[in-house]
Amino acid sequence: MTTYNMQTCILCQQDFRFGPNAYDGRYVRAWDDMICRSCDDGNHDGIVADDSFLARLDAKGVTPEINDSGWVVIPSRGS
Repeated sequence: MTTYNMQTCILCQQDFRFGPNAYDGRYVRAWDDMICRSCDDGNHDGIVADDSFLARLDAKGVTPEINDSGWVVIPSRGS
Protein backbone atom coordinates (compact mmCIF):
# COMPACT_ATOMS: atom_id res chain seq x y z
CA MET A 1 0.00 0.00 0.00
CA THR A 2 1.32 3.42 -1.00
CA THR A 3 1.17 6.24 1.52
CA TYR A 4 1.06 9.75 0.11
CA ASN A 5 2.40 12.85 1.74
CA MET A 6 -0.44 15.37 1.57
CA GLN A 7 0.43 19.03 1.11
CA THR A 8 -1.77 22.14 1.14
CA CYS A 9 -1.68 24.56 -1.79
CA ILE A 10 -0.82 28.11 -0.69
CA LEU A 11 -3.21 29.49 -3.30
CA CYS A 12 -6.42 27.43 -3.19
CA GLN A 13 -5.84 25.87 0.26
CA GLN A 14 -6.77 22.39 -1.04
CA ASP A 15 -4.76 19.31 -0.14
CA PHE A 16 -2.91 17.44 -2.87
CA ARG A 17 -0.73 14.34 -3.06
CA PHE A 18 3.01 14.85 -3.08
CA GLY A 19 5.18 11.82 -2.73
CA PRO A 20 6.19 8.57 -4.37
CA ASN A 21 4.40 8.11 -7.71
CA ALA A 22 2.13 11.15 -7.19
CA TYR A 23 3.49 14.65 -7.55
CA ASP A 24 0.34 16.73 -7.96
CA GLY A 25 2.07 20.03 -7.24
CA ARG A 26 5.46 21.54 -6.54
CA TYR A 27 7.51 23.45 -4.01
CA VAL A 28 7.93 27.17 -4.74
CA ARG A 29 11.24 28.08 -3.15
CA ALA A 30 10.70 31.86 -3.32
CA TRP A 31 7.48 31.45 -1.31
CA ASP A 32 8.77 28.58 0.87
CA ASP A 33 5.48 26.80 0.22
CA MET A 34 3.65 24.39 -2.06
CA ILE A 35 1.32 25.02 -5.01
CA CYS A 36 -0.94 22.39 -6.58
CA ARG A 37 -0.70 21.54 -10.26
CA SER A 38 -4.17 22.95 -10.98
CA CYS A 39 -3.27 26.38 -9.60
CA ASP A 40 0.18 26.33 -11.19
CA ASP A 41 -1.10 25.38 -14.65
CA GLY A 42 -4.25 27.50 -14.50
CA ASN A 43 -2.45 30.68 -13.47
CA HIS A 44 0.63 30.49 -15.69
CA ASP A 45 0.09 34.11 -16.74
CA GLY A 46 -0.28 35.36 -13.16
CA ILE A 47 -2.59 35.24 -10.17
CA VAL A 48 -5.34 37.75 -9.58
CA ALA A 49 -4.65 37.58 -5.87
CA ASP A 50 -7.20 38.00 -3.13
CA ASP A 51 -6.41 39.49 0.27
CA SER A 52 -6.15 36.09 2.00
CA PHE A 53 -3.48 34.84 -0.44
CA LEU A 54 -1.49 38.07 -0.11
CA ALA A 55 -1.80 37.80 3.69
CA ARG A 56 -0.35 34.25 3.59
CA LEU A 57 2.65 35.52 1.59
CA ASP A 58 3.03 38.54 3.88
CA ALA A 59 3.04 36.27 6.94
CA LYS A 60 6.06 34.51 5.42
CA GLY A 61 7.79 37.84 4.74
CA VAL A 62 7.37 37.42 0.96
CA THR A 63 6.84 40.39 -1.33
CA PRO A 64 5.46 38.90 -4.54
CA GLU A 65 6.56 39.96 -8.00
CA ILE A 66 3.76 41.71 -9.90
CA ASN A 67 3.53 41.55 -13.71
CA ASP A 68 2.39 44.31 -16.12
CA SER A 69 -1.25 43.21 -15.69
CA GLY A 70 -1.01 43.71 -11.91
CA TRP A 71 -1.10 39.97 -11.23
CA VAL A 72 1.19 37.99 -8.92
CA VAL A 73 3.84 36.07 -10.84
CA ILE A 74 4.30 32.41 -9.88
CA PRO A 75 8.06 31.87 -9.63
CA SER A 76 9.38 29.42 -12.20
CA ARG A 77 10.57 25.96 -11.29
CA GLY A 78 14.01 26.03 -9.69
CA SER A 79 13.82 29.66 -8.58
